[in-house]
Amino acid sequence: MPNLQETVFDAVMESFPIVFTVGNIKKAWDHVGVHPLQPEKIMNHCHENLGKIEKDEVVTEKYAIAFEAKEAFKALHEEHSQAVQN
Repeated sequence: MPNLQETVFDAVMESFPIVFTVGNIKKAWDHVGVHPLQPEKIMNHCHENLGKIEKDEVVTEKYAIAFEAKEAFKALHEEHSQAVQN
């Protein structure tokens, strides 16, 4: 059985140039109210999702994997931004 963390990391690495475009990021941010800033929309999403996550070991593991994927994404984004600026 493949390592779940490696699988998620590989998927993020492969999808980065296709999925994480400026247009997709802006659309996602607009959808949840991050940019342009829409506090009411943010609070509505918070209230919609409040209590949906169970605090158990499996969820904690998923958060750890998601955190690692996020950190990898941030590193790739910084690397990509620096390459574009040069």
